[in-house]
Amino acid sequence: MTKLTPKEITSIVLAFILLLCLFPLPYGFFVFIRLITTIVFGYFAYDFYQRGETAKCIVAALIMLLFQPFAKITFEREIWNVIDIIVALLLFGHVIWERVKGMSATAAPPTIQMSSAHSYDVFISYSSKDYYDLFGNPQPQSVISDLLTTLEDAGITYWIDTQGLSGGTVFPQEIAKQIYNCKVFLFVSTHNSNQSTWTMNEIATANNYGKNIIPLRADDTQFAPPIMIYIAGLQYINYDLNPTAAKRQLVNTIRQIINQQ
Repeated sequence: MTKLTPKEITSIVLAFILLLCLFPLPYGFFVFIRLITTIVFGYFAYDFYQRGETAKCIVAALIMLLFQPFAKITFEREIWNVIDIIVALLLFGHVIWERVKGMSATAAPPTIQMSSAHSYDVFISYSSKDYYDLFGNPQPQSVISDLLTTLEDAGITYWIDTQGLSGGTVFPQEIAKQIYNCKVFLFVSTHNSNQSTWTMNEIATANNYGKNIIPLRADDTQFAPPIMIYIAGLQYINYDLNPTAAKRQLVNTIRQIINQQ
């Protein structure tokens, strides 16, 4: 069982708070809950819109408008109690539904087997903190998003962890398999990735497999000593200094390595 995501935790906490509204509490508490519910469902509506989940986006937007405290919609206390219960159940139900879907998707993980053939061009080693927001959604303006777009535009295939590094005991095996099957190992160096045990282990694995490692510095953070052991002497690409030139250099370097194999 994976850990609750920040979005799931937010949903559960808000659901319990809405249920507290069934009890006689100070008026200021209800005003505060209106504001919090408006903010949370406003974000949910935006998140669903970004994901292309139109029906969920509409529901979230309607709930946001219902609770917004600026042009209040007034009901009798009994009706608000029913609304609070329904919204709380929707929050609980959505969390349960998403986790059931996640469990069914990973209920029978495939047997991990190494392949002698490269299945794609680039393995991307990075910190999820540099790509995902607090709710686990990719940030379009992040360095990682920019690099993915660059590789896609160049027709270069890649593998990147999109599940997080808490996907169960099979995940380290999956990482090792994907590193083994890549042609190029790209390490995106940032403050977060240099502090990550996972990226350090990934680089060590790539080195053990004799992979071509490309370090790309996305900020001015110095390489951590455990990482420097494996990349000392390698020419790194300085994205932080000139992103446009760095992306061009990255594509050219990857193509040169692929053509030599």
